[in-house]
Amino acid sequence: MKNKEQFEKTVQVLVKAYFEGTLEHMDCRACAVGNIVGHGEWMPQFVRYDPYNERVQNNSGYTWKELGVIERAFESVITTREDFNSDQHQYNGLMAVLDVLFEIHEVEQGHEEYRKMFDKVEI
Repeated sequence: MKNKEQFEKTVQVLVKAYFEGTLEHMDCRACAVGNIVGHGEWMPQFVRYDPYNERVQNNSGYTWKELGVIERAFESVITTREDFNSDQHQYNGLMAVLDVLFEIHEVEQGHEEYRKMFDKVEI
């Protein structure tokens, strides 16, 4: 596995957001990437303008391309406005994000164990 610490941290942040209700589609502070980079808050250190290089820097640990693929995966499950924040669509979006994270971090085993972390037990 490539960068296990970052992978584990990212999964934990997403699990926490999912169970605490701070995960929302189409909200830059609360979407998958918003939670990954700001833990539910829009953090100023995530993005800052560098006047010397005249570009925006990303301090999340992921490349801009990786963040784009992660967000695209999360939002890809939305087909109608009513889908935005239904639990099923959030779960489906997170499963798509996990697939992307498995690829980014070259996770070859344990996929089901990570997926089970997002299972909600109904009593």
